[in-house]
Amino acid sequence: LPQALQDHGGWANRDTVAAFSRYTEVVARRLSDRVRHWITHNEPQVVAFVGNLMGRHAPGLTDRPTALAVAHHLLLSHGEAVPVLREHSGPDAQVGITLNLNHVDSLSDDEADRAAARRVDSVRNRWFLDPVFRGEYPAEALAIHARAGAAPPIQDGDLARIAVPIDFLGVNNYFRNLIKSGPKGDGSDDQDVKPTDGRYTAMGWEVWPKSLHQLLVGLHRDYQPRNMYITENGSAYNDVLTPDGAVHDAERTAYLRDYLSAAQQAVAGGVPLR
Repeated sequence: LPQALQDHGGWANRDTVAAFSRYTEVVARRLSDRVRHWITHNEPQVVAFVGNLMGRHAPGLTDRPTALAVAHHLLLSHGEAVPVLREHSGPDAQVGITLNLNHVDSLSDDEADRAAARRVDSVRNRWFLDPVFRGEYPAEALAIHARAGAAPPIQDGDLARIAVPIDFLGVNNYFRNLIKSGPKGDGSDDQDVKPTDGRYTAMGWEVWPKSLHQLLVGLHRDYQPRNMYITENGSAYNDVLTPDGAVHDAERTAYLRDYLSAAQQAVAGGVPLR
């Protein structure tokens, strides 16, 4: 986001939606003779929550109402951008959005852990999927945010605009979320767990290829996107130069093989993965 817009409130300011729409038109007019596949936003969850609730990305805030306003306006700007891209890119343009999504597992079959997994899925995944595909926010996540004193700044017609039909869903996926219920049991202290016997990349991300298959099958079952693309996936490992002068890269090779196999299984099961 340009600093000039952040100085006026950034994505928390509804005016940024209009600015993004104008920007989209400029880009579409300039590139539509070469570009046929358009992604309106990449990982709005990271922009909204990592930047405005967790404070790890710009603008470095830790404010829940601001984070929900940012998330809502990002989604609204997606809905505004889709018809602009279609108008200026021709009838064969393909328009979608990319979300960072993880399959959510419960640590155990205990009902408290299973409920925690559902809550985390609602807050992290469905908070963006439900508006885009169903024109609504998930009730469970709304309740969690409401208990913390925050709500998205929805105006009349917003959710219908967000749910504009799209041609594909982009999926960024690297790992799963393994969840344990916190003592409160209300979603305020659910915990991410890292198995001690798991395989991990150099970034500390768990290698669990099965979760990609589970994620894709679940998206197809629950939302029926026309098409899906895996727009991000991969692994980071420390390169080791062996005496023969090569980096054999066995861990990354295995990672890509296993995740591609999981994607292939999803395709074989009828998932519209391209």
